[in-house]
Amino acid sequence: MPTKIEEEEFRKVLSVSSAEDARLLNQWYKLDSNNIPSLFCLQPVSSIFTNFTNKAHPRLMEEDQSQWWETMGKLNRAVRIAAYELLQRGIFTPADNHRYNWSGSRKNFGIMTIENTYFLVTEQEVVRGILNAKDIIDHTLAFFRHIENINVPLLRHSMKFIDIASKQVDEEAQRMLSDLRDVRVNRNAIVLKEIH
Repeated sequence: MPTKIEEEEFRKVLSVSSAEDARLLNQWYKLDSNNIPSLFCLQPVSSIFTNFTNKAHPRLMEEDQSQWWETMGKLNRAVRIAAYELLQRGIFTPADNHRYNWSGSRKNFGIMTIENTYFLVTEQEVVRGILNAKDIIDHTLAFFRHIENINVPLLRHSMKFIDIASKQVDEEAQRMLSDLRDVRVNRNAIVLKEIH
């Protein structure tokens, strides 16, 4: 999810968003007109979920953190769907769309099916450091960690090891991870260590 979106692009995203998604985006992104060009910036989590970092009240902090993870999933979904719609209308180029969506897995968003998901920082690192690197056999060592039996309801702990959306395992993120780990990374071209 982008933390900053140029004003013109943000307005395009809003123009194709559902009323609910537009309301959510307007709640969380505020215009910074001091920047050139003007940007819409994601607000600090604690500006809306005031107990997000309140260690004095752990129960309230956990509630706000849980609400944030659910909200973040909705925000991610809203910008991805809008970017894909803008691409379909010819308003976004594939490069514009790619800032919000990463092609490689199929996800059903209600009535529309799109062949895109969000572009992860980890994926960017792997693409630049492994997939696009020269002589990767001489310069790449990859460790793939497989953690089983994660207690997902313990969100404070489970989200350190697995992507969580709406208090559940983010299946879309898991598909993207599998695609990156099992398909795109050429296991014959790197030194590989499996960790269980």
